[in-house]
Amino acid sequence: MKPIIRKTSRAIYVGLLICLLLIAIGNIGVIRPNWPFELFVTFMRQVLLIVILSICIALYAKSRGPALTLLFLGALSFWPLIPGSKYAIPDPKICANDECVTVVFANLRRNPDAFNMVRMQARKHSADLIALSELPPLMTVEKLKTYLSDYPYIIFYDHADDGRRLGSVKGIASRLPLGRSKLIAEDYPNFPRSIIKVPLLTDQPIEFYLTHPRIPLAHAGMRRRDAVMSLLKKEIGQKDNFIIVGDFNLVPWTPTFREIPGRRAGNPRWISTWKDGLLPLGVPIDHALLGRSLALGRSEVLPQIGSDHRPILISVRIK
Repeated sequence: MKPIIRKTSRAIYVGLLICLLLIAIGNIGVIRPNWPFELFVTFMRQVLLIVILSICIALYAKSRGPALTLLFLGALSFWPLIPGSKYAIPDPKICANDECVTVVFANLRRNPDAFNMVRMQARKHSADLIALSELPPLMTVEKLKTYLSDYPYIIFYDHADDGRRLGSVKGIASRLPLGRSKLIAEDYPNFPRSIIKVPLLTDQPIEFYLTHPRIPLAHAGMRRRDAVMSLLKKEIGQKDNFIIVGDFNLVPWTPTFREIPGRRAGNPRWISTWKDGLLPLGVPIDHALLGRSLALGRSEVLPQIGSDHRPILISVRIK
């Protein structure tokens, strides 16, 4: 082997070992806030592909030592990708008699075209409820009622109760009757992130939550995101009749996600909702979680709408 090839191979091998170590630290979650380790966990599927390719190359080059080392550390690092009880698997048969409630969620990224596309998709799938975050800048409750006139129950929040302008303007449109809504905002002075809580007044009421915490680009952002997740966890408590939807800015194989109540609708390991929904680059950070009293009939990632997020759709029935 030529010296330049040997040095390059060693550099790649050492780099992969460091990545696996950082992923393992992020998976354990012993360092709080767990940044930047969580960034490596977020994109661990992409690292997994590189590790598998490197193992194949090492075996082809008859370098069993590096191959076995990567295999061992990879098994320790990628165990959160193994499916578990946190994921609810859809069963289409439970919605055969149209007894399900269908919900569409989308992060519009303030794009008017995305808003138009998602309302078309929601109508195509006969959605009972549409939940939206990052609505376009000039959106108002009056405009939302006009654009979604076939949804008689509208909720719109662009400010907290104390007048602070929200960091993510959110809205809910429903064909099902809604109870009195509540906005739960984080304790932050500028552009706080929040949770909308509202009862769906079905035969057996369902508590519906819409959230969009801050993106964790640094320690401060991760603390704010996890603070909103803590508020959500506290609000739900021991209830089991709830649906949570939103852009969580969080992938399902992190310690923080495992602490959120409920089961994720659908197995997210090989899908993506952010960055065009492409597996080589994307990750699943848009989720719907269900309480134990709800059964999942359908879970899909819908086509592109013009945002850098793809909408998600779920259909659920009370057990």
